Formats: sequence, structure tokens, C-alpha cells
Amino acid sequence: MLLQYWWVVIVVLAAFVGLAFLLDSAQPAEYEARAELIVEDPRASRLFEIDELTRPSNQSSERYLADQVEIVGSAEVANLASELLDGRFSPNRILLDSSVTGDLNSNLIEVFFTAGSREGAQAGANAIANAYQEVRRRQVQATAAVALAKVDALVAALDEDLVALDARIAEVGAGDEALQELNRQFAAAQVELNRLRTTRNRLAVDSELRASINAQIDELLRDFSTWEVVLRISERGSELNNLLAEKDATVAEKATLVARANSIEVDAELAAGGVTLFSPAELPIDEAGIPFVLLLAAALLLGLIAAALIVYYLSLRRDVVMGRRGPRAVLDAPLLAEVPHFDLEGIPSSTPVIDTPGTSSDEAFRFASAVLDIRASAGRMRLVVVVSASAGAGRTAVVANMGLAAAAEGIRTLVVDGDFGKQDLTRVLLGATPSAGMTDVVDERVTLDEAVSRIQVAEGRSLALLSRGSKQVDAGLYLRAERTKDFFSTLHRGFDLVLIDTPPLLQAGYASTLTLYTDAAIVVVDHGSDIRDLEEVRDHLNLIDTSILGYVYT
Repeated sequence: MLLQYWWVVIVVLAAFVGLAFLLDSAQPAEYEARAELIVEDPRASRLFEIDELTRPSNQSSERYLADQVEIVGSAEVANLASELLDGRFSPNRILLDSSVTGDLNSNLIEVFFTAGSREGAQAGANAIANAYQEVRRRQVQATAAVALAKVDALVAALDEDLVALDARIAEVGAGDEALQELNRQFAAAQVELNRLRTTRNRLAVDSELRASINAQIDELLRDFSTWEVVLRISERGSELNNLLAEKDATVAEKATLVARANSIEVDAELAAGGVTLFSPAELPIDEAGIPFVLLLAAALLLGLIAAALIVYYLSLRRDVVMGRRGPRAVLDAPLLAEVPHFDLEGIPSSTPVIDTPGTSSDEAFRFASAVLDIRASAGRMRLVVVVSASAGAGRTAVVANMGLAAAAEGIRTLVVDGDFGKQDLTRVLLGATPSAGMTDVVDERVTLDEAVSRIQVAEGRSLALLSRGSKQVDAGLYLRAERTKDFFSTLHRGFDLVLIDTPPLLQAGYASTLTLYTDAAIVVVDHGSDIRDLEEVRDHLNLIDTSILGYVYT
């Protein structure tokens, strides 16, 4: 169907290709930049076991990476990225023009951003990556601040207990100056510790001064161990010993809490990272968008689909020959032979009668020539023209093979190449144009025997071929000339059967003139022929009073 409606295919494909050019030209210039982040679950690098921050995670590395990909593509990151870009791109624009992917094999997160300029694409991708890292840092710091607040509340409660214990110990050990001196030193150290802790809480987690204060706090905690001297100085009774033991336990618990606060800060700094490698985006070189090659390929594919649908629709609206018995009712003539496609039998040439004897095609042509000989002899029809509605039906192959089959059976057969333009019959049987032919005989430059070429088909048997001739003529005018008519009236002399190959009957006017000089016609019908074309061939032959001997279905 596509071959039959080739013009529809070309028009539809041209339209789709043109659409591809329009889409390509309408695409705005866009560039895509890519930033890379390699992330690692920070809980795998935790140094201390500190509250919620350090509880073992039940999440897999795949789930962690997926969570980070969601965070990178979140509205919070987009808002912060917009701020980092000073509002150059709105948060909604950042969300629409960015994409984030994760690679489980390498914990790689790729951030893509598309913009109308190279610089804009680069800035957008880097802003999203930096915003993600800042959001992560803020989240961890907020969590750490909550944990530190809990620890500070516990330490404050212990301080109150220590004040009460100091008062009670002072009361019990009022007469012991050494003990009182130690108590004064401890109280002063306690005040200093509280001052340092208050100062530290006002500083940022990543402040250098905060780290110095933490070191001083650790030093004071070590000094508190000297309180054990009290146990060796005073043995004033079980009450004082109990108070001292309780105070020692309280001091130890406070020291543990302060140490825990320090470790929370360390873990917070570790967790605030999570990005082991950040590769900023570079200036993109090539434009983004759909490449023209892909657009063109898609256009061709869609064009072929559309053309196939259109052709199928046109074919449904058109009556065609779909079987060997279909033409019988139209032509009111019998089937002479059904010839299969040569490719189905692997026939390499156009003449299976000579090249591949015994094939179905060979047998079909031999049967057709035998039927033709019987009908021609019975009706005294020696001059037979072979016609078709259009080119490509196999008319020339039918003439050549029927002529060869008839000649092989001993029937004196002449085939005439009446297609003045192509001379396909001459090319199929001889492969070269002879020096003399029909025009030379009509002009009486040579005799018919001299103009005829012989093709050997069997021992002592040959097929005669008459080609156009050496003279270049206007086929229509030449064939209508009186001397040409006289030539055809005597052409059958010396032959039992004359087969004439003509151009398509509905496409060349002089084919009708040739048909006028014959006794009958054979119509070649190919599979898928238009019924209306066959009707037109029938009406045309009836109009010039040429009977249809039969048809060959190819």
C-alpha cells in the first residue's frame, strides 16, 4: 500500500520533517550545568554515643541517599538557593528548572540546572548544592541545640543539689579549717565552671573561642577530683562521710553531663557535613534541549506511522483485486494463468522458463502459452497484444516467458517490443539493442527476416524478437501511418503466434493504436490492482472493438 501511494508517503514525511525544523528553530537557547555531591551517612562516623544524635540508624544507605535527594529537591533548599542568588531565580523557577539524581553505587548526587545562559546555569546548579549543605548544617545544629539544652537543664539541677550539699557539709564541718578551705576552693571552681558554660552557650557551635572554653571546662573537671582529699582529711562521723560521698557522686554525675555536652558538639560538627566531596558546576558548552537528530528521527517515525494510517484509510475506500478470480467478473474473460512473485521462489531473472525450469512460475507460463495456442487456433487469432492498466504489473515478463514457452513447444512465435520508449522486452531477451527493427522494416530498409533477432530455446527451436528499430520516431504519428498499418496486416505471415508488448494502456496513447492492429488482447492484472482501472481497460478495449482473450494474474 505504501508503494502504491508513494506520493502520500512523500507528502506526509515532508510535512513532518518541516515540523521538525520548525520545532528545532522554535526551541529557545538553553544550557544545562551539573554539580556533584558525594554524601555519606554521618552516623557511620560518630565518635560518641550521645542521645538521639548517636542512636544506631535502621535506615539503609539506599534510603539515606534517597532522603538526601529529596532534601536537595525540596522547597526549603530552593528558597535558600534563591536567596544565595539574590533573587535572580525565584524558588518556583529553581524547582521547575532543576533535577536531582542519585547513584547508589557511589553515593553520588547530581544536581542539574537549566537556564538561558551558561553563567545562569552554572550559578543555579552551584547555588542549589550550597543551599543543600547549609540546610543540612542548620538542621544538625538545631538538633544539637535541643540536646545541649537538655544537658544544661540537668547540670543546673545538679548545681542546686551541690549548693545544698555544700551548705550541709559546711554546717557539719564548721570546725575544720582545712575542709572549709577546700570547700571555698571548690565553690570558686564551681562559680568559674558556671561562668564558662554560660559564656560558651552564647557562642556559635563552630566558634574557635568555644573550643578554648571547652578546654578550660575540661581542666576544671579534672581539678574536681581533688575533692577526694576531703575524705582523707576528715573522719568526723558517718554523716559527714555520707555528705561527702553524695557530693562526690553529684560532682561525678555533673562531670559526665558536661563531657556529654562536649561530645554532642563534636558529633554536631561531624553530622553537619555529610558531604565528602563537592564538585562545583562548570560553564556548560553545548546547548541543552532535544538534539535535531532526535527530532528528525522522531519526525520520520511519526511521519511513517501517519502515512501508513492515511494509506490504509485510502485503501479501505478503494476497491482492489485481492485474488485471482477477482478480475473475471470485471473483464468478463477467463483466467489464463496465475504467476507467483519470482522472489517467492528465489528466481534470479525475469525469464524462469529458461533459467529455472520446473518452478511454479515456469509451469504457469507454459500453461498460459498452451491455452493461448488452443484459443488462438480455434478463433484464428494469431496477432495478440498484451496490455496492462499501469506500469509494474509484469506485462513484459508475461510476453517474454509466454513467447519462450510457446517457442519451446514448437510454435512459431514472434514477440514484438511495441514499447517505443523503454524497450524492456528487448533488454530482457537480448540484453542489447539490435541494429535493425520495426521502423527499418516499415521503411523497407531491411526485410522482416533480417530485422528479427533469434533467441535459441531448444534444439532447432527459437523465439523471434522484433524490436523498435534504429530510427527515432514519434510513436503516435508513426503507428498511425498507412504503411505501418499495412506492415501489421502482414506481420503474422510465417508465424503461428505473434505477441505484442505495449506500454500501459491507460498511460500511453499509442498503445491503443497498436491494439487496433491485433486480433485480441490479454490483460495482465497484478495483485492489488484498482478495480476502477480494470473497468477502464475493459471499456477502452470494447470501445476500439478488441476482444479480451483472457487475463494473467501476477
